[in-house]
Amino acid sequence: MKSTYRRLALGLAMAVAAGLSSCSSWLELKPENNLIKEEYWNKKGDVVSVLSSSYRDLRENYSSFLVWGEARGGSFYQGLSNALFTVNMGRIMDGNIETINGLLSWGQVYSSINLANTVIKFTPEVVTKDASFDQVQADELLAEARYIRALNYFYLVKTFGEVPLVLEPSDTDQVDIYPAKSTEAEVMDQIVEDLVFAERYALETFGRDDYDKGRATKGAVRALQAEVYLWKEDYASCLVACEKVITSGKYGLLPKDEWLEIFATGNTNEGIFELQFDYRENQTNLLTLIFTGSNNAPPRLLLHGNMLDLFEPTDIRGEGRTFIGGEDSDTPPIWKYTGLGTDEESSRDTDKSDANWIVHRYADVLLMKAEALAAQNDAQIPDALEILNTIRERAGVEAFAPQENMTQKQWITLLLEERAREFVAEGKRWFDLLRIAKRGNYANKDILIDILMEGVPAGERQKVRNKLQDPMSYYLPIYQKEIDYNRNLKQNPYYDTQN
Repeated sequence: MKSTYRRLALGLAMAVAAGLSSCSSWLELKPENNLIKEEYWNKKGDVVSVLSSSYRDLRENYSSFLVWGEARGGSFYQGLSNALFTVNMGRIMDGNIETINGLLSWGQVYSSINLANTVIKFTPEVVTKDASFDQVQADELLAEARYIRALNYFYLVKTFGEVPLVLEPSDTDQVDIYPAKSTEAEVMDQIVEDLVFAERYALETFGRDDYDKGRATKGAVRALQAEVYLWKEDYASCLVACEKVITSGKYGLLPKDEWLEIFATGNTNEGIFELQFDYRENQTNLLTLIFTGSNNAPPRLLLHGNMLDLFEPTDIRGEGRTFIGGEDSDTPPIWKYTGLGTDEESSRDTDKSDANWIVHRYADVLLMKAEALAAQNDAQIPDALEILNTIRERAGVEAFAPQENMTQKQWITLLLEERAREFVAEGKRWFDLLRIAKRGNYANKDILIDILMEGVPAGERQKVRNKLQDPMSYYLPIYQKEIDYNRNLKQNPYYDTQN
């Protein structure tokens, strides 16, 4: 159904390291305390092995990316499950965010960063030891490692604001085992630097479509660059990155009757970078259980009723695709990660839950271009609206009529609603709201507040509104166990004052 990291390992190992005979090397990693020893970093196969393990750890971050990107976006309703995940997710959704909530943990993200750091540090040494490993090959692998590092740090910045910027692998003399937080600007500068390198040296293609969706190609790098520049309010650079993806000719929107295939099979022409899963290789996730449930357990998250109002009757992204059972329920379960077709009989079992987690797809690049155009100049709002209508046309809904003198707030409302429809449960909603809110030193925070108020009970609205006046509340607190372990970490300001 899709590529797997074990298969990727086999292909790459055959190409660059004849000594690696087993495809399991893509997922198997030597203990980290051996990774800095000279006897390990001697051949290009060692670089490949650790790089693949960094991809593996990145894949396991899907649940954090889901929680951090969706919990506070007002799109979901807590299910009846009493599983710890559900309870902790519900507390974040309700704004009762305690620093002991395990969903705040960033340990797995830093694990992937650390493995990328080892590749970045030791690959140059391997070039001097392995005659079959030249600088061109090294730079290609380093590009992937720096993409992985940049992607992980970008999620951290969007979620926590200021985080420790660790660029040395652990277990080396140079690394500070108690790193303090770096500013958001410092982390963002490193992300940009990593992506500049990655764009220069990443491959256009690995020669196979399934490889091209699960590893860092130039297209994946440029899609991430577009989002990073959009976050930084560097709209000109965002547009350049978007245009490179669009004009590459490698991606496109699937026809409307194939929209569900983006998730049902994965690795479609619309996908740009996807975290790969395959139950046949024991690579599964909890997306089916979280969004659809099982015979013995209800869904842990349900689509909030106010989201249903966004879908017009002709919108092919609605019933049988994004959600199922909407005609009979005000809070239907999500179907896009479970459905293999548009009827309830065509579905994944929970033990075969292996839908890819999609980081970027072509529709996202188009809408980022539209957002950057309109943000850059009010005169470009009509052009931005035309792009938005391309997404609507694919969805089978009527285009918005051109409007003269459309205000930024009117445009942003249309944009956010379209992104909400297109990317339900893809870990983007909260980050979309925050990106708009923070523009111009949080000049648009009222847009975020007004949207979130729609799902707040009347008796709680003033309390929640008062809380959201402080932009520091938009970032999650650091997990208390990290504070306890690292004496140099200081809690994020908003939560520090709540104690």
